[in-house]
Amino acid sequence: MRDEDILAFVPKNEENGSKGSKKEKERHLSLKDESAQEYQQEESDFEDYEPEMEIDAPVIENGFENAFGIITTGIDPLEITEAGARITGYISTSRRSDIRLGTYVIVPYGDEDLFARIWKLQYLQEYAVDDATEIHSRRMLRFNHTDEVDYKFLAYLDPICILYEQNTSNGSFLARRMGDRIPRPNTPILPVTEKLKIQTGLNIPEEGIFLGHLSVGGELVKTHAVPPTVPYYLRNDYSMGDPLIFRHMLVCGSTGTGKTFLTKNILRQFMSEDNRYNLRGSPEK
Repeated sequence: MRDEDILAFVPKNEENGSKGSKKEKERHLSLKDESAQEYQQEESDFEDYEPEMEIDAPVIENGFENAFGIITTGIDPLEITEAGARITGYISTSRRSDIRLGTYVIVPYGDEDLFARIWKLQYLQEYAVDDATEIHSRRMLRFNHTDEVDYKFLAYLDPICILYEQNTSNGSFLARRMGDRIPRPNTPILPVTEKLKIQTGLNIPEEGIFLGHLSVGGELVKTHAVPPTVPYYLRNDYSMGDPLIFRHMLVCGSTGTGKTFLTKNILRQFMSEDNRYNLRGSPEK
C-alpha cells in the first residue's frame, strides 16, 4: 500500500498535527544543538582544573624553598606566656616524612630567629569523615592508600630561645636570650642548617669534654657545615664555676645503650695532660 493511500484514511487535523509535531521536533533538536555548541564554547573559555597539573610559574628565591611548613592560627591561637607557649605549625605534604619528634627548627622574625624544638606531632582530618568504621577499615586495608591532602599534619613547637646578633666594640657574635617574642602567622618553619645556631641555641660550648654528636631519634643532626655533624661538649673549665670533674653527674640509659663506654670516655678525657685543676690549699696541678 502506498503512503498516499494510508494518508487518505488520516483525518486532516491529525495530519496537520503530525506535520506540526515533526516541525516542533526538528526545531527542538536545532535549539538543542545550538545550546550544546554554546556550552562547548563556554567550556573552552575556561581551563580544566587538574590538581596534579604542574604550573609553569616563576619561582621566587626567598630562602624558604626547604621550609617544613608555616605557623598557623587555624587550630590553636598563638600564645607565649611566662608559664609556657602554644605555637602550632602546619607541615606541608612534601616535608612530612622529614619531621621527627624532637626536630630542631628555626622560625624567623626578620632581624632575629626563634630557636624551637618539636615536642608534639598530630594528624587532623581535613574534612569531617568518620573513618572509625568497619567499611572504611576494610577499604583501606584492601587498597592501602592514604592521600595526605585529606589530613592536616600539625607540629607543636617548644620555644627554647631567641637567637640574635650581639654587637660589641670588637665586632658582633651570635647570642641567645629567653623566648620573649611571638612569631607571626604564616611565618615559615625552617630546618636548622647552621652549626653555630644549633650550638648557640642549645648553649653547647665549642670545647670541653666530648660526649658525642648531637642526634634526634637516633639520627645524627646534620648541617651545611663541614663536617656536617654537631659535636656535643660539656664545659670543663672555671668560666661557670667549678669544672665538671668536681660536680655530680648522672649517666642513665637502658641496657646496651653505652653507659659504661661513655663513662670510660669521660674519665679518660679528665686525665688528659691538657687538663689542669686547682686543688684547695695546693698550687695548680
